[in-house]
Amino acid sequence: MAPARGLGSASATLFSIISLVKAGSLKDIDHVVLFMQENRAFDHYFGTMAGVRGFSDANLQMNDGVPVWKQITDSSLTTAADYVNPWYINYLGGNWTEATQCMLTGTNSWYENHAAWNDGTNDHWAVDNSPYSIGFYKQQDIPIQWALADNFVVGDMYQEGVVAATNPNRVTWLSGSINAPGGPQTPSEGGNPYIDNNITPGCESGGFNCYPLKWKTVGEFYEDAGTTWQVFQDADNFDDNSYARFEQFQNAAPGSSLYSRGMKGLTLDTFYAQAANGTLPEVSYIVAPMELSEHPPYSPPRRRLAAVPGGPGRAQLAQVQQDGPHCLLRRDGRLVRPRRPVPLAKRHGRRMDPGPLRPGRLHLHRPGLPAALLHRLAVDAQRRRLHRAQRPQLANHVCREVAGRKGAQRHDRPDGAVAPQPHV
Repeated sequence: MAPARGLGSASATLFSIISLVKAGSLKDIDHVVLFMQENRAFDHYFGTMAGVRGFSDANLQMNDGVPVWKQITDSSLTTAADYVNPWYINYLGGNWTEATQCMLTGTNSWYENHAAWNDGTNDHWAVDNSPYSIGFYKQQDIPIQWALADNFVVGDMYQEGVVAATNPNRVTWLSGSINAPGGPQTPSEGGNPYIDNNITPGCESGGFNCYPLKWKTVGEFYEDAGTTWQVFQDADNFDDNSYARFEQFQNAAPGSSLYSRGMKGLTLDTFYAQAANGTLPEVSYIVAPMELSEHPPYSPPRRRLAAVPGGPGRAQLAQVQQDGPHCLLRRDGRLVRPRRPVPLAKRHGRRMDPGPLRPGRLHLHRPGLPAALLHRLAVDAQRRRLHRAQRPQLANHVCREVAGRKGAQRHDRPDGAVAPQPHV
């Protein structure tokens, strides 16, 4: 089937695929596929969707009579307004979606996100993280995500496991814990708690963020129960397979079950093939490559949907591919957009060829948004660096936004496993 373009055709094609699969109860489910994407809030994607607890939430949190949508500003942002409301990212129309594909955002570290949470008032996202934190897309910007949400269950009150960065949340996903004090694990098992993207052996000052992690994971419980499971990932996995955070997987012998299923994994092409012929394990984990992770600046707009036919009685696949300019960060930290596709080896290696690249720029001229607030978008990265400098006990291992993106390269081990590297 030819790729379907546009909201209506994409939604119709996706619905025709998923409607082929019917189940009467949980007993009819043979395969569970787990797939986690990166750093996107519910309202950022689905805040304008009807019938969910989004921007029209009838039970909206109020802070002394002020709706939580009104995010506090300060004099470093603007003196023209006390609050900034959620704002539509692609307000300029036209080809603005191509610009916002390269959009940089705030950080997701423990410190900044807890400061934004502000002891439960949840109203410091503009001042303690970034005004981009409350920007949002509409249906026409992300039709594939909306088509999936329209045809499946939407978790509009689903919360991240930890108000923190990638690694603690993925570790929670794979083990149900970050080893917070008072839990079933002991301090000797790592973490205590594990709250940031630390992958340096040892603990932070104060005895937390201890690495590697050593407590029992979900995969090991599957082993005990005789449940088949498998991680599917390519060499570029954006360092998002957090089974690699655990010592027992790091030390697993090549050919062992933990090594083959959880550390090395099988390729995404193998997943597509097994899904098509009905041979997937009972539980599958998909770990996406960097550019398909949806982690800023790898944004979701301008996708195309292709239907991949399967055999009789087998579920078909919906394969989503990026359709638009790639967005990269050079080693010097400059945001760039290639004039022609850059080979994967050059994208992820130290010797990225700067020849076909040119600086990418975002010009914000949103009517009604104070100029000082817009200026803040350009300087808040420096402000975050100052925050980190004031926190020496966490400075080495939290908020690796710049370092992770500038050093986005793969370090593939000779034995075929993917060695870890940091990112936010």
